[in-house]
Amino acid sequence: MLEKIKCHLLKYLPTYLLIAFIVSVGVGVLLIVYNKISDSSDMIRYFGFTFTIFSVLLVVLQFRSTRDWGKRQLAITSAKEIKDSNMDDVKILNKAFNYLLLGTKSTIKVDDIHDQICQKKEDGELYRDDDGKLRVDDDGNGYKVKRAISNRLNEFEYIAVGVYQNVFDREIIKALFAGPLIKTYYNFKDYITHYNEEMSPGRKGKVWINLVELAKDFENEELATSDKRKEAGL
Repeated sequence: MLEKIKCHLLKYLPTYLLIAFIVSVGVGVLLIVYNKISDSSDMIRYFGFTFTIFSVLLVVLQFRSTRDWGKRQLAITSAKEIKDSNMDDVKILNKAFNYLLLGTKSTIKVDDIHDQICQKKEDGELYRDDDGKLRVDDDGNGYKVKRAISNRLNEFEYIAVGVYQNVFDREIIKALFAGPLIKTYYNFKDYITHYNEEMSPGRKGKVWINLVELAKDFENEELATSDKRKEAGL
């Protein structure tokens, strides 16, 4: 909610400032008309102060606009780089899980992931070491699949961190990545939980946490927009 208010204020801030400036000048004129300000030095001070304040605010707005433009450009550049770097990973995931045919909210089972990335015995059973832990097939295709999964999750984690740290423009990222981000979250939802709770419990559930949170944020926003359209009969 606070994020939406912030975005709204930033978007319409120039309009609000213009209205405030007109109102301030109008108040000054009324003060003169009703003789609340009659001395010329008082008039100069009032209007001088008003123009100074709004001049400073305009400079700040200009700086903000330049900074926001930089954030948008960085978001677009990063999006292209991630799209290009993910192509090979998507091919590997598609071969392993028919990834491109998976629905947005389809979840790949952890057992299916283990079947693709872990070492197997001659009878096809997954190999476990003396501690009962599964081993990644580092010498075969398993390592490639595991790396492809990690690359995809890490790339979206990077994007999500950039949004939350105000490095990337949120609306640009939403327009470019909302769908793929939500899909990636659902596709690997069980694996993310498994990794946090069983493979890396020391991280206390923080592995890919920004990816998860941003995916949920975008999904909730899409649902809210859809509900509004239904209410409006669109």
